[in-house]
Amino acid sequence: MKQAKADGIEELNKAISVQQNDKQVKCIVATVGEFGCDSETIENKDDFKNWAIAKLTLEPKDANKKEEYLEYLTECKETKLYLVIDAESKDKNWKEVLYDEVFDATPNVWLKEEGKQFGLRNNTIY
Repeated sequence: MKQAKADGIEELNKAISVQQNDKQVKCIVATVGEFGCDSETIENKDDFKNWAIAKLTLEPKDANKKEEYLEYLTECKETKLYLVIDAESKDKNWKEVLYDEVFDATPNVWLKEEGKQFGLRNNTIY
């Protein structure tokens, strides 16, 4: 996830720090079909067999960086973000990699266009 506005929890177009698997990261890793669902709790798991789903915490693990995020969000209430996805195919078969949205001729940037960005407010994405 990257910062969409000049003023935010990070500099413009810089990746934000989040937690994945209890580690602070700026690059979130997810593998298509490996989202660790329990068939008893997720009835429609087959709907997501071709999706890459990652669980993360929307705050840095580092206490100082977390405090910076909280100070900014307390003062400004929200920040706007966008996604950069680097999809790689198994066995380098690039015909398998499909993108549904293209921004500015770059097939791996989503939700960057003004009005389509998503926000972070009180550690909640909207």
